[in-house]
Amino acid sequence: AGMWITLHDFDFQQGRPQATNGVSSGTEKFSTAIEWYGSDNSGGTNCTASNNGNCLTRGDVFSAYNGYVSASLDGAHEPTDGAYIHDFAATTWLRGVVFEQVRNGVNIRCDNSVAIGNCPQFIHLDRLEVETNNTVGTNNNYGIVADNFASMECYSCQLYASQAGPNNINLNNSRFHSGNFQWFGGKIQNSLGMCVVSRIDGAAFHGGYILDCGEDGTSSDKWGIGLIGGSGATVSENNSVNNVQFCHDGVGGTQTDMYPVDIDGTTTHTIVSGSILTNCAGTSSNNNSSGGNVVVNEVGP
Repeated sequence: AGMWITLHDFDFQQGRPQATNGVSSGTEKFSTAIEWYGSDNSGGTNCTASNNGNCLTRGDVFSAYNGYVSASLDGAHEPTDGAYIHDFAATTWLRGVVFEQVRNGVNIRCDNSVAIGNCPQFIHLDRLEVETNNTVGTNNNYGIVADNFASMECYSCQLYASQAGPNNINLNNSRFHSGNFQWFGGKIQNSLGMCVVSRIDGAAFHGGYILDCGEDGTSSDKWGIGLIGGSGATVSENNSVNNVQFCHDGVGGTQTDMYPVDIDGTTTHTIVSGSILTNCAGTSSNNNSSGGNVVVNEVGP
């Protein structure tokens, strides 16, 4: 079933800008350097929620490594995206890939599949570097933006906005109860809102640096990580943040008016521990004291 595709040692220069700015999510028809997807044919033969192992239109494995993508900037249109991964894309590996001056680094969606098991899953990002651009000021640029996925991990990834957008990472589960995101080391820097917004089950951040968040000046945005729940499929639970350094990076980057982690009033079963808060304005916040959440052993500010 499906297919295996490998792309390596590539150099895509000056990807063309978007034809239209601000195209609605779910109806994207945009410029993108890499598009990887599959289909379950709306739950067709061998592609149902309970029986998808022999779905002939599933995208099995896509592997891209040692590659570079740059975007052309015309000052009027949003730049190209780096990678668009959607629907029944079963396994994705991006290793040693750089997306420079793009709108979105990695855009993951599942608008057409019938179940979370037929959505993007087993997404492995290793030494991914993304620099997003917001020159035209439409605020549609994210390092990683993902809605309805099953399992993603990012090792030593670097997400930076040359012109700040809403968030560096935005994780959602608008259609299905889903999630499982792991971040290991790396650096997240420069956003108008919270650097990371997570509305999923199982977001975990282990080590690394997060700073320059909430650059729009709004006090509610000045958080490194926002764990935000909701209703229906949108939940925030079973999260962990540990050994992250907030607000200071050791090479001149310092932000004294931001805070580390905001656990909102609907988030449950979350632990924040062992992080370094040098130069931060304060400590992490637990707004659901009866939700099984714990904030312990933060050092600083």
